[in-house]
Amino acid sequence: MHPLSSPKTIDINHNPWFNSSYLIRIKGSTYTQLFSLNPNTTTMLSKKQAKVFFLGGVILFMAIFMGMSIHSLTVGIPAQTNAEDINEEVILGKKLWDRNNCMGCHTIMGEGAYYAPELTRVYSRKGPDYIRTVLTAPNGWGPRGRMMVKYDFTDEEVQGLISFFEWMNRADLNGFPPEPSLGK
Repeated sequence: MHPLSSPKTIDINHNPWFNSSYLIRIKGSTYTQLFSLNPNTTTMLSKKQAKVFFLGGVILFMAIFMGMSIHSLTVGIPAQTNAEDINEEVILGKKLWDRNNCMGCHTIMGEGAYYAPELTRVYSRKGPDYIRTVLTAPNGWGPRGRMMVKYDFTDEEVQGLISFFEWMNRADLNGFPPEPSLGK
């Protein structure tokens, strides 16, 4: 008889995280682990039962994940983004944002670089007049030493960027970015 053909029992009752018996049976190259809350009894799933249990769990949680994804895409995102408010000016502003690589310096909705200010809520923080002043500054904008590139935007393009920031300001971002707690 091969020395590994008989079951070997390892007592781990002294382990504070697991107060039970642990049984290892070795049959050929197959290892089966048995857990029992009562050291006097052991329960074991057959390979078929284990496979059904595993596949059932995978299918169940995949269905839950797919259902939540479909709900997010059909109900959650349209309600939070105000898609009905997207007009030609907003589209122009988004195209200008991408074309001029504004994310190379700025952050919007948590995405982008951290060299220049975060602009997700710039419309409510500073207002449209401030945004217009920054975008049309004759020598670029740099009130604190960091210079923004001077862009030669037309009035229509400036209004497009302002509309994009206004639309972004109305998007429901679940509390992002958080309000700073200045001395609260």
